[in-house]
Amino acid sequence: MKCPPVDPRRHGRRCVLWGARVGLLAATPLLILSPAAHGAPAANTIFPPTTVAFFSVADAPSLKTKWRQTQVGQFTSDEALRPFVTQMRGNIIDRFGNIEERLGMTFDDLTAAAAGEVGVGMLHPTGDRACVGVVLDVAGKDAEAESLINKAEQQLATRGATRKRIDLGGVSATVLSLPPNEKREYQRDVVHFRSGDLLIAVDNVKSARQMAGLLAGRGESLAGTATYTETMRRCQAEARGLKPDIDWFCDPFAWDSARRTLYRGRLLPDRKDNLTIFREQGFDAIKGIGGHIALAVTAEQDIIHRTAIYAPPLRGDKRSPAAEKYRLGMRMAELPNTASMPVEKWAPRMTATYTTLSLDILNAYDHVSTLFDAISGYEGSFKRTIDSFYEDPYGPEIQVRQDLVQHLGKRVTIMTDYKLPIDVDCERYAFVVDVTNPTALRGPLDRLMETDGIRREINGQPFWELLPEDEMPGGDVDDGLLESEPIDDIGAEEGDYGGGNERLLRRAAVCLKGEQLIVASDVEFLADVLFGVDPRESLAGSYDFQAAMRSLGELAPWERCSYSFFRTDESIRPSYELIRKGLMPQSQTFFGRLLNEMLTTEEDEQQGIVRKQRIDGSALPSFEVARRYFGPATRAIRTDGDGWFITGVVLSKAGQ
Repeated sequence: MKCPPVDPRRHGRRCVLWGARVGLLAATPLLILSPAAHGAPAANTIFPPTTVAFFSVADAPSLKTKWRQTQVGQFTSDEALRPFVTQMRGNIIDRFGNIEERLGMTFDDLTAAAAGEVGVGMLHPTGDRACVGVVLDVAGKDAEAESLINKAEQQLATRGATRKRIDLGGVSATVLSLPPNEKREYQRDVVHFRSGDLLIAVDNVKSARQMAGLLAGRGESLAGTATYTETMRRCQAEARGLKPDIDWFCDPFAWDSARRTLYRGRLLPDRKDNLTIFREQGFDAIKGIGGHIALAVTAEQDIIHRTAIYAPPLRGDKRSPAAEKYRLGMRMAELPNTASMPVEKWAPRMTATYTTLSLDILNAYDHVSTLFDAISGYEGSFKRTIDSFYEDPYGPEIQVRQDLVQHLGKRVTIMTDYKLPIDVDCERYAFVVDVTNPTALRGPLDRLMETDGIRREINGQPFWELLPEDEMPGGDVDDGLLESEPIDDIGAEEGDYGGGNERLLRRAAVCLKGEQLIVASDVEFLADVLFGVDPRESLAGSYDFQAAMRSLGELAPWERCSYSFFRTDESIRPSYELIRKGLMPQSQTFFGRLLNEMLTTEEDEQQGIVRKQRIDGSALPSFEVARRYFGPATRAIRTDGDGWFITGVVLSKAGQ
């Protein structure tokens, strides 16, 4: 079968989106390991090793109080915003396994009946479909526990469940058997039982027997597995005595495989799991991701979170570079720590997000080919794409590695913002890459740019503007004779520079200045980077940035490979406004594309259908109502010999 041509920019974006999706979905199910508050066994000792994702609220009554003290908690309690919050929460819960659908219990039901710990996990019994289990400490709340069970049984009975009693090795349990229906072609059994102060429910008899056996001291639990223990140990070591309100853990690739068994009947027969690509490309070296979350820590710190990514070397030792420790695409992940990455002076004060990263770009280039091929769908696509830059008689005739990549440095900075009015293409961005040899880079870069762009100038500084093909002078024909066109007023004619309805990455402004290569979404943003801003209007001089970085420095006083700053209100504003307008599925913002990836069904994704907006935003109030709930946030990432560690903090606007 003939393979379609490959658009490297499209596949590059898809890699980034799926990488971000893995991280976001692995962290979303908030997981667990704290000891129970009333002397009952901790939930992580009741879940078996087949648990692929797990979160625990250490003390449910305390969590409710702390949650209401945070600004995000106040946001979720605002009546004007409740429809939005409810629908968003439902979509996230559905991704984890939908407790209500699986067990007939809502998370609110669980926390209302809990006197101490609430543990929730997704399990994947060998040779079976995934299932969802809960463990509740209900000491002293027998009436609430009984009400929870009665409500669940009634809810499942409306779906045709039949009730019976079984013995789980000395423990009496109730089984509610759900018959097949139009959504589920197989029978499913929901099991619940009490043991001392614990209430346990799980929708798989095999897993129920395992959990009953663990209560009796038989078998190995999640808490005893090496990956879980090591991942959570790192978080405890970094916490420096701060007790988390929420713990979480996930085996990301096992979780994805498990989750997809729940939707097997809805997948097309030729479907290949996207995360399977990353697994096959060596990213399964990531054995566990887990973290601690503490709420309402101080008047200034709403949330402190710590996350460990455990990826032990497959060969060599912890001191070896990624290219020697891992295999295939995972060898790209060489992120050296550095003691100094000061914020760029050109970053403007109103930046929505700012991230700087230490990355071995040449190493990443040398090991990206197999991942690129896998995502493209056929072997050799990366080589074919790269070779075309040199062999195509109408191309730039450059050797990408020798002429471009080897002249790039090891620091990448990414800044985002947005323009008004909000529309699906409103996000603006700037990528800045350090350059080691600008003289050698300039010629090949110019040859690359002139095939698709227009050479222009701004205040005497040359740059290239990339436009969609139908906007290029001369229509579809590029005669290579385009003259340099100066721009005298960088603020004029917004419609000429990104103000249309084109997709975000169809246009850009590219410039090599000094020892930095700059790629911006529009000329105005490019000008900020080229000429900087007044110190009083810089990000570095902003009070919220200084406060966030000061707090981060106290929590993570180590060398790092990356740090980020977020104005969470400005970061979510485009998506919020698009939801209000019913345009979220068409969003081209990074967060919008990420959210769309999460909420698009498997059927729609395979058939190329734009998903329907699941969140009704018509009743949402003005964004100014929501803005006050979102303070600045920052995080730092450290490379370890066997993974990475992330520390972050969200500040309260009220506490600044």
